[in-house]
Amino acid sequence: MLISGASLHGKSDNIRSMRNNVHFRTSLFENKEAGPHFINPRCFGEDLVSWLLLRLQGSPFSLGDSIQEDYGWGFWVENDYWVAVGVMDDSIGIENPQWLISVNYDVGLNLRKRFFGKADPSLQLKICGAINSVLHNEPNITEILWCDDEETDCDQNPG
Repeated sequence: MLISGASLHGKSDNIRSMRNNVHFRTSLFENKEAGPHFINPRCFGEDLVSWLLLRLQGSPFSLGDSIQEDYGWGFWVENDYWVAVGVMDDSIGIENPQWLISVNYDVGLNLRKRFFGKADPSLQLKICGAINSVLHNEPNITEILWCDDEETDCDQNPG
C-alpha cells in the first residue's frame, strides 16, 4: 500500500517479521488542503505528527523534531528508529481517511552503525506499544490494525 506516492516501509535488520505498521481511520487531521510549505500537494500528516509527538512527551524515549518527507511526515525516536506518518493515497480528500504510521530501524548514513549496529526488536516493540496506547486512547480513531511490512501478519496490537 502506498502513502502519498511512496512506500513507508524502510529497511530493517529485524530477523523476524514484526507488526510495525499501523493503519487506522480518523477525521481529526487535515487530508484535503495541502499547506503552502508542503514538498508536494500530497504531503499530509503534519498535524498528526505534532499530535503524536505531544502525546508521546513524557515517554521514556528520546524524540526528535518532525520532518517533512515527500510522502508525509516523520520523526526519529532514540536516533535509530524512524517513525513515518502519512495518509493513504486513496484517502486524500475523503471524510474518514485511512492513515499509516510505520516504525522502522534506520541508521541512515551512519556507517559505523550500518556495519556494526543492529536493531533492538524489544525497543522497536516498546515504541510501537507507546504509539498503540496513544491511538487507542483517542475515541475518534477507529479501525486500528497493526501489520508487518508485507501485510501478511495483521492484528489489533503490534508485535
